[in-house]
Amino acid sequence: MDRYLFKEGIPTYFCTFTVVDWLPLFVKPTFTDIISESLFFCSEYKGLKIHGYVIMPNHIHAIFSDDKNDNQRLHKPISEFRSFTGHKLAGLMDNNCPTSWLTITRTAAESDRERRIWQSGWHAEAVVHQDFLEQKLSYMHNNPVRAGFVALPEHWVHSSARLWLLGERGQVPICLDYARL
Repeated sequence: MDRYLFKEGIPTYFCTFTVVDWLPLFVKPTFTDIISESLFFCSEYKGLKIHGYVIMPNHIHAIFSDDKNDNQRLHKPISEFRSFTGHKLAGLMDNNCPTSWLTITRTAAESDRERRIWQSGWHAEAVVHQDFLEQKLSYMHNNPVRAGFVALPEHWVHSSARLWLLGERGQVPICLDYARL
């Protein structure tokens, strides 16, 4: 089971989820739609506050907290997000990806599943102050620029950069309230 220990009293985390073998799944809209729709669902119905995100071709960065600032509750919607998206992405891969990719996901699987889409475990860093949050938002939003995909962060459609930089809301609800840090 993918489990990360959250620190007592720290409700906000910068998380990274990586596709096995760094497979570039998120180059097709149907794959990125699963991620965006699931983030939306977790925000609306699971109490997950999303402060920022970026979907890159082979990984996702996001800053999350619980709607009640309870880090004990935070693990559940994140784990459910990974599980749900993993199943949905695996189903899409059957008809949309090279056979070699299917072999890679089957080889990475553990005894409790047929395939593994996400690398085992996930990296989470406690966001302990506003400067760190802003540094991580900048890092995330500039990731597509550093990769050479776009000239400006706000040009990357699979990101919260347009909201943070231009005030334009996107498909994923973003919580701009981080004054509690």
